[in-house]
Amino acid sequence: MPWPKGKPHPNKDKHIGGRTEKTIDYKLLDSLCKIQCTGQECADILDIHYDNLNEHLKRHMGKGFTEYAAIKGAGGKRSLRHKQFQLAMKGDRTMLIWLGKQYLGQAEKHELSGPGGAPIKTNSTISMGQLSDAELDVLEKLHNQLNPVKGA
Repeated sequence: MPWPKGKPHPNKDKHIGGRTEKTIDYKLLDSLCKIQCTGQECADILDIHYDNLNEHLKRHMGKGFTEYAAIKGAGGKRSLRHKQFQLAMKGDRTMLIWLGKQYLGQAEKHELSGPGGAPIKTNSTISMGQLSDAELDVLEKLHNQLNPVKGA
């Protein structure tokens, strides 16, 4: 039965059931997202369970922590990228090399060579006794092509 009109309900000003909702410091949360803190790290710093933080954001912001952090964290990534480019443009060789690899597809070339840049010498031996007659014929033809007999 509904409460009669005009009569104040006795429990009107009392909190009925459940805990009071914790207030979220959005300025702090935004700063944490900007420096790429995880949801659990943010929840720990705000002294709230991650699930409660996530639900609070869904209720009040219309998106869960993952979406919220992606939006708020983008500013931090932009700031970091900007600082990296500033360092590079001031001549920081390490940053120039790193950014070149990240954005320009540059890579370090690794080559192996022998003494004085000469090719690496390898020794390989073939046991002729293990070759078939057909393989020996092919080798003989190749040898004769590479080393023609003079005066023949």
